Amino acid sequence: MSETKFENSVREAHPEEPAPLDYHNPTEAYAALSTVMARGVASAKHGFHLMTVCSLTLDGAPDARTVVLRRFDSVNREFVFHTDWRSPKVAQLQRDARVLLSLYDPRHRWQLRVPAVATLHHQDAVSLAAWKRS
Repeated sequence: MSETKFENSVREAHPEEPAPLDYHNPTEAYAALSTVMARGVASAKHGFHLMTVCSLTLDGAPDARTVVLRRFDSVNREFVFHTDWRSPKVAQLQRDARVLLSLYDPRHRWQLRVPAVATLHHQDAVSLAAWKRS
């Protein structure tokens, strides 16, 4: 995950969000981000519940779509979403697995952009476990 700058501004305290912190401390900022991402997974009302996945079409044009954030693994720094294996994005990601994930929380005016490499799972232990959870 690339280093991300967070806007440090005064906001009304909300019990479901982390307390204000020193965003110049990367360890503390990542811990706060992990907490916020877990809330994004858990609540459809949270701004980080939906994210945009940007990839390249087979002819090299940019392509973006909104997906549901299904899981965030803070230890392995993985953002997990599901897709239909027949969708065009599968062929795109098989050709070039580089993606940009974009998340925006309008309530806090937080934007997170994450360059990443996608890993596809189809009919394997990971995908079967995801089917069981859904």
